Amino acid sequence: MSSTADDSVQKETLLVAGLEVYAYYSKAKPNPFDPKSIGDDESLKVMFSLHGRNGSAQESDGLYRDLVTRYYKESPGQSLVIITFDHRNHGKRTVNKDRNKTWKEGNDSHGADMLSIIAGGVADVKTIYDYLPALVPGLSKYKKVTHVMSGISMGAMTTLRVAAQHPGIFSGAVSLIGSFDLTSSLMNRLHDFGRSALYKESYDSLSKSFEPRLYPRELFDVVAKDDTYCANNYDLDDKLKTFLMFGDHDNVIPSSCSEPFLTKHGKKFKSRKDFDSKEQFQAIKYNAGHEVTTEMREDWTTWLVKF
Repeated sequence: MSSTADDSVQKETLLVAGLEVYAYYSKAKPNPFDPKSIGDDESLKVMFSLHGRNGSAQESDGLYRDLVTRYYKESPGQSLVIITFDHRNHGKRTVNKDRNKTWKEGNDSHGADMLSIIAGGVADVKTIYDYLPALVPGLSKYKKVTHVMSGISMGAMTTLRVAAQHPGIFSGAVSLIGSFDLTSSLMNRLHDFGRSALYKESYDSLSKSFEPRLYPRELFDVVAKDDTYCANNYDLDDKLKTFLMFGDHDNVIPSSCSEPFLTKHGKKFKSRKDFDSKEQFQAIKYNAGHEVTTEMREDWTTWLVKF
């Protein structure tokens, strides 16, 4: 992906809970890691962001530099810091690359591997959120700090889980090519059921269409429980502003997996021409596959500026 970033963006490496955490911010703004540089009336937006399966924080470096650069071109005002880290078994945390492969690529435990990494990501985000202020004294010097959670693909799935399971922590959520329904997103890779909301159905019935060892009952039970919780408890009120971006031609995580959630809550997909950064909740379909396009970056930036 192309980048409009320049060397005006600073990257800092922190150690939080034994994890390398990376922070991106503008060199032209007060240094969030230096309390003395922060004025009494300064405000800050902190956006956590997570990469997708087979990606890494390092591979996302250009993206985050680009977002910071784009952000200040649209808004020279409120400061922004982007926080990111490697998912488990990714980047510097890699233990076995083969366990990040899919069923088609020969990894029989793909479902349990990916879904447990997402669950681990939720725990990592919460831990970093809790302890980051203790390790970055400058954060407490800001008059106001607003938190946003975001992610791409597997990181988007983690984002929606974080927002649902830890309400009140993040004021905004941005999901790019992700899904609310992890059960359907994964099970439809084993067999084309042609429908979503599979977490509501009987495992005994579903498992007749695939080898149970590839998606065991124990995995179904824990993930279906979380899918149900997310569907029933995700905040669509005024406390959490949500922006969902989908690829209209995405065959990896189809937008159809999230359609039952939208229908349940009286929401609909919109086209990009109807994007409105002021809306509290919106789901936009882009002319894209399983990818983050320039248009998505542009709207992500505009949404963040107006947030």
